[in-house]
Amino acid sequence: MIAVYKRGVSPKQMMHELESLSHHEKCIIIPDRTLAIKQAWDQAQNQGWIVITGKGNELYRHRYSLPTTSDLNTLNYLNDTF
Repeated sequence: MIAVYKRGVSPKQMMHELESLSHHEKCIIIPDRTLAIKQAWDQAQNQGWIVITGKGNELYRHRYSLPTTSDLNTLNYLNDTF
């Protein structure tokens, strides 16, 4: 399971919620949305699908590690760069 923050919840509260839900599973919690998408991208290369939910075509409201402005932009960046 790979997870990112949801809107309206503090990062500390989200981490606590995710950790409490993931105690029975192998889980990676990645607070940075672009790095979470990259992790899923890396794991799925030539092996499967990636489902990204929650943002639609919205622009990011925060700066993340990758130089992108939306989920679609992040996927295009990964496709062009890696």
